[in-house]
Amino acid sequence: MAAPKRTEAQRQADLVEISKLYVYGLGLREIAQKIAQTPDITGNPRGYTLSFQTIGNDVNDILGRWRETINSEIGELRAAELSRINRMELEAWDAWTKSKAAATSSMTVRDIGSSKPDKLQVKSEEQYGDPRFFAVIQWCIDKRSKLLGLDMPTKQEVTGAGGGPCVIEVVYEKPVQSRG
Repeated sequence: MAAPKRTEAQRQADLVEISKLYVYGLGLREIAQKIAQTPDITGNPRGYTLSFQTIGNDVNDILGRWRETINSEIGELRAAELSRINRMELEAWDAWTKSKAAATSSMTVRDIGSSKPDKLQVKSEEQYGDPRFFAVIQWCIDKRSKLLGLDMPTKQEVTGAGGGPCVIEVVYEKPVQSRG
């Protein structure tokens, strides 16, 4: 006669217990033994047993769920970071534009002892923009490219002295013979 199967509710409760035991570092057989010794969610003895193969299948299911959760959270975190980077870049562009505006200064000139009205002198000076804002813009572009994986992988080569080929020298030592 076949062993009774667990219900879906029992399986979901088992997954919680199995995940705890798995995180503690127990092996599949040890988890199966612990589950067999533990009462079910109602406090009653289990009417079923789990083989280590079933525990293995459950662990694979748990790992898959964890991966899905992590991937979706990473996607959300990536989207939030991209939003912050985009906002920072927009602010930097706005500040760059404002830093290029002509700088005007005004000064009132009064002739001492003169009955003439005060003169207003306005001076306008062309601005070329603050390059620090371009540094922020470049940082945003670089960071966004890294986050999205747009950067090409860098090629790294190991070379020997003077850029030449590596020379590997293997030295064998003669074994010492014992005198017996």
